[in-house]
Amino acid sequence: MFPQENLNTSPDNDAVETAIIDLNAEIVADDPEADFNERSAPPSAGVYPIKWQLGDKGVIPSQDRNGKPYVAVYLKGELQAEAPFENYPVTYYMNSIIFGSKGTSEVHHFMNCIGEPIPSRITLGEMKERIENTLANSPVGNALCDWKGSYQSGVNPQTGKAIWIDQYKSMKAFPIVDEVDKEGAKTGKKVRSFVGKSPKDGENIYAQFVVKQHLSQAEAKKLAAS
Repeated sequence: MFPQENLNTSPDNDAVETAIIDLNAEIVADDPEADFNERSAPPSAGVYPIKWQLGDKGVIPSQDRNGKPYVAVYLKGELQAEAPFENYPVTYYMNSIIFGSKGTSEVHHFMNCIGEPIPSRITLGEMKERIENTLANSPVGNALCDWKGSYQSGVNPQTGKAIWIDQYKSMKAFPIVDEVDKEGAKTGKKVRSFVGKSPKDGENIYAQFVVKQHLSQAEAKKLAAS
């Protein structure tokens, strides 16, 4: 069980119309008899470059409970990684609410990390336009990524939305199991499983790949070297 955050979308939106299609072009599947619906492990935890765009909701002007304005920003991205995780999809939400103890917001931090810093003083409309113009160019930023695994514990009676509990908060929290080959025989090796168990009903909890933190180039190099 897991929240439906990263779902495949139709490739029709990305299709390129062309006058001539080469019907002799080869289409190669490494394992054409494999079960397409079978779950597989997401990319390992680590630092990845991600190409970002605005998600479907984009940049939404809002205000907090005290009436202070901010923008909510919905991102979608693709890992700039080698196969088989090339263009692996990720999503991310952030906002421009200033944390008093930090003097900045996550939106400010993200924009700094992709080389497009926001001035200390800016109108809400100017910030919205700046973010939209920047993301229209599909900038690449570095991010610290990890796994998480959640189960649904119920429904919020006030909002009607599902309540999700993070049972596994990192890749390291998932169990170590015996590795098996395609025939189901043990290989003698131990591997990190991407499947856990819900304490609620014992159903499978599958690892989700999530962005934990946006990084500057200096931070990314430091973490990658550690």
